[in-house]
Amino acid sequence: MITRDELLKSSDYWIEIIQNKIYNDLAEYIENNKIPNKQIAEILGLSKGRVSQILSGGNLNFRLDTLVKLCMTIGKIPDFHLIDVSEFIAKDKGNPNSIVFKQTDS
Repeated sequence: MITRDELLKSSDYWIEIIQNKIYNDLAEYIENNKIPNKQIAEILGLSKGRVSQILSGGNLNFRLDTLVKLCMTIGKIPDFHLIDVSEFIAKDKGNPNSIVFKQTDS
């Protein structure tokens, strides 16, 4: 069994966290704004099939420029911070239920 410290040091864990955040925000935006996949595809310069793949929870790997464009398309700023691994783990130990992406009031 993997420890929490090992999990937090895993690139696969962080990729999954980011992909889930992007997927959830994109799906919510599309649902709230009733935007067809074809329109999202055109905005992002992706094929409709690629957008369908993303929305079906398929491969979410993006180039950085596509990721930023996607965020901007749904009205989000891709703000992130680089934190020292040891510092993050130390803070996390005090809060075993920590959530990486917290919902903020708009």
